[in-house]
Amino acid sequence: MDLYDEAYQALAENRRMIKKTKPQVFKDAEGDIKGISMGGDDAFKKAMKEAMEEGMAESENMKRFGLDPSKMEDALKYDEMKEAGQLEKNITGLSDMSEADTLMQKYPGMGKELADQIANDPDPQRKAYVISLVDQTMEMNKRGMSGDEIIDAFKKGTDRTKQANGGLSYLMGM
Repeated sequence: MDLYDEAYQALAENRRMIKKTKPQVFKDAEGDIKGISMGGDDAFKKAMKEAMEEGMAESENMKRFGLDPSKMEDALKYDEMKEAGQLEKNITGLSDMSEADTLMQKYPGMGKELADQIANDPDPQRKAYVISLVDQTMEMNKRGMSGDEIIDAFKKGTDRTKQANGGLSYLMGM
């Protein structure tokens, strides 16, 4: 067997292994995908999960301090802050905070009860929808809208107008 055949067999085996394993999808608190890992044994998957969680926590912490995790100079500045002990203990990682605490920190003024309800919601779609509503509310508030104006905007946004008649389905009697 020549080198080409060996490489081809190794590649084919790798493909079979990847097809057998389910990918790991890493998401942040808002449900946005931050990374995907394919293949690997259980130890590899565990290590990837830990690394992704730690990386996402560090990125969130950097953002809280107004630093951009994608910029090397900001990453170095953040490392210097950590070494100098300038970070508070409860801000050194999201793992130290519950999801409800993270929501209350991200959305100042959110009550503990609402944060707990969102954090403990078993339906990920509803959770993402509620978080998007909170984001929209915060944005409207930044633009100077009052609470009543925001509520009216959401009410108007949920009123659907009747679909127009016509087209192919109308002609076919559907």
